[in-house]
Amino acid sequence: MTAGARVAQLGRLDVLQGSLAALAALSLYAALACRTIFTGDSAELATAAAVFGIPHPPGYPLYTLLTGVVLRVIPVSSPAFAANLATAGYGALAVGSLWLVLRRLGASSPAAWAGTLTLALGRTFWGQSLAAEVYSLDILLLVAVLHAAIPRRRDGGGAELLLGLAIGLWLGHRIVNVLYLPAVVLVAWACGWRFRGRGAAALAAGVVLGLIPLLYLPIASRGDPYLDMGDPQSWSGFTWIVNPARAYQHHIASGTAALALGRAARFLRDLPLEVGVAALLAPIGAFLALRRDRRLAAALLWLIVVNVAFAVRYNIPDVQAYFLPGYVAWCGLAAFGADGVLPRAANPRRAAVALLVAAAGLGLWVNWTTNDLSGQRIMRTMASDLLAAVEPDAVLLVRGDNTETGPGYLQAVEGRARGVIVLDPLQWDDYDWYRRSIANRHSAVQALRAAADDPVAPRAEELVRELAPSLPVYSTYSPEVTEHLGALRFWPAGLVEVLGSPDRPPDRARVDRGAQRLIDAVTTLPRPGPEADANAKVIYAGYAFALLNTGGALLLYYHDPAAAARALEVVVSMDPDPIVRDVYASRKAVGQIDTEAFPGQRAEEVLGRLRATGKP
Repeated sequence: MTAGARVAQLGRLDVLQGSLAALAALSLYAALACRTIFTGDSAELATAAAVFGIPHPPGYPLYTLLTGVVLRVIPVSSPAFAANLATAGYGALAVGSLWLVLRRLGASSPAAWAGTLTLALGRTFWGQSLAAEVYSLDILLLVAVLHAAIPRRRDGGGAELLLGLAIGLWLGHRIVNVLYLPAVVLVAWACGWRFRGRGAAALAAGVVLGLIPLLYLPIASRGDPYLDMGDPQSWSGFTWIVNPARAYQHHIASGTAALALGRAARFLRDLPLEVGVAALLAPIGAFLALRRDRRLAAALLWLIVVNVAFAVRYNIPDVQAYFLPGYVAWCGLAAFGADGVLPRAANPRRAAVALLVAAAGLGLWVNWTTNDLSGQRIMRTMASDLLAAVEPDAVLLVRGDNTETGPGYLQAVEGRARGVIVLDPLQWDDYDWYRRSIANRHSAVQALRAAADDPVAPRAEELVRELAPSLPVYSTYSPEVTEHLGALRFWPAGLVEVLGSPDRPPDRARVDRGAQRLIDAVTTLPRPGPEADANAKVIYAGYAFALLNTGGALLLYYHDPAAAARALEVVVSMDPDPIVRDVYASRKAVGQIDTEAFPGQRAEEVLGRLRATGKP
């Protein structure tokens, strides 16, 4: 039985144009890709691919395997850059594949270009294709599933097997995709599928085959890789990894209706940045699609509605990437909208050219500066500075993706400062797999664990107290670490704080070295722009607060106004307060109420008193 009459057959010219779309996207993404580790999860994912480890839930085995192979083939010196280029490749393939899907669903060539360009040059999809991340591969798999749902022919169960395989790979990559599975069923139904007998069995077999990459998780864990999140050798560890609802349920539970409405409003506000002219064409396309084929229209609308409903309830600051499946459907509807509008123009050919110029020009104009990561090194700079700020055998207490995954990449992939024990005290107290992972890498921690009644291990505060007599202990500037280890006293020492006695500040020479390293780093640190990555702003703000605290220590504990003034003047020159204000705004968007403090304002106030009175 052939597919429904709505399905168009592809010719050689179609394949050529789809390939051209992919090559153009790859050229753009590769040129602007980050050359080193990027912020957020990027450094962790690059590390996982480089060492064949296991990143955070749901473990991303398909991404890790594919990227791990690709970065060993791409002839560049930096594994992080190779992982970023692999991600660019996934994004480019998604772009070219979407062009072909739109053609197969009946869109004209100009309309397919309009829908494809608006996705390719949308702020989030473009940005997620420039550094090691999982979302461009996720969209590639979604488009591949749509391809498989509209086959050219079906005989002997081969097409059903292929569709099942695509679905299995898609669901195994991110289990949340099960929310969008009804949209695929509707597309298949609209194209004439009827799953019975051998076809249904072949579909089920394909799904099982597509889930096989999940077996990578326990196999990789047995090899004790540097990055072994969740230790999925056991059934409980395996289910903890593959079912992120267990690990991230607090992101749903912590949300409120007001916060969800705020995210929904931002979704609508940002549509011109995310889908360009598709923001106007998609409503027209939805109306026309409902008249032409209600099942296909229902599939695309399901993708949008369910995606937005889920994403607005997922309470994280960087939620934009969660809207990407909805953007794909939005761009698909825009292609149908273009086919409804262009024939009615006085000169359809000129109108098509104008539409494509508008689709490409708007995306490039509004998103180029934001998505040029080719010179972005703030994550690597911060990671290098953290490891350089401590002794080779120190304990460095961290909290959050940036401060943990950046140094982790440098240690695991580049072999730098492997003796430094990078430890998150909150994860140490919460997860036994985390304690095993740290102990396996560091003999000093292993000795303390062996002294305890296994599997009982000392709490983080006890661990630090036991390590402190023989190893120097530092912490990044983190309120969570400070509160968690509240009985311990840390003193400012440059980019980090050093553990010391409650009543005696650390050696002055140590503080001076930390201050000088921090000032040297800040003078070459690029200032993030208003539309820069949120994590880059957090890092930049962290440098400003560290320098402010160091200047305060030089003034209050060592009574050196000249040295303090030098540090505070550098804080003022950074102009950090607008960036800090953006950081607070992103936290308020998820209900995190911070006591606001602005380092630039504070530094100016202290400098003013010093100049007027010579006293703080």
